[in-house]
Amino acid sequence: MKKLFVILTAVCVFLFGSASFAKEPRVSKIETKDKSYVGHYDESMTPENSCVIFFFFTGTQKSTFRQINPRCDIDEQTFDFNLTENQMGTVIFKPCKPGSRYMLTYIKGTISDSRTRTYWEGSLSFNNRAMVIDVPKEPGIYCFGQPWGKDVVEAENAGIPYDMHEPDSSKYNKRAYKIGFKMFKQLYEGTPWLDAYIEKMNTIENTTNPW
Repeated sequence: MKKLFVILTAVCVFLFGSASFAKEPRVSKIETKDKSYVGHYDESMTPENSCVIFFFFTGTQKSTFRQINPRCDIDEQTFDFNLTENQMGTVIFKPCKPGSRYMLTYIKGTISDSRTRTYWEGSLSFNNRAMVIDVPKEPGIYCFGQPWGKDVVEAENAGIPYDMHEPDSSKYNKRAYKIGFKMFKQLYEGTPWLDAYIEKMNTIENTTNPW
């Protein structure tokens, strides 16, 4: 089984070109300016019968998730981010069925510090199922925390599952919803999902341990 491609190298701007990391706009390919998701998803999937999940996929530039619960419809969702402007990469799903199960099937990303930059890219094995998200069985909006792309790749290469947090863990509380609100609003403004998100922000239990 091929391992995901991971390279640790010294930071070198000549590898990327001076403009690619400095001048890209802050735009995600899942963002849209016309009518957010209106017309882009089945509007019969409402906060009363469906789920929207989100999380902060740190260091991840592109990711694809496939629905693997045989009792639910086939679905695939892809997210693509400009890391220079959006290091967290806020992944916000289109509405999906309660009880569905999504597996990460492709990942591309990078993360750096003052001396090194690490890259990863590749498809993930269905046998390992390194990152699987179990959508709650009750309709609503759920935050799954802050997985790190590099950690997911290392789990895949080791042939072990990545340890995902439970949705709305005390570690990812009201502050997480506040951080994700701007992008959620861009995607779902004009739909019942935005009102549901605001209601969740107003009712979720607050804690003193945000990350």
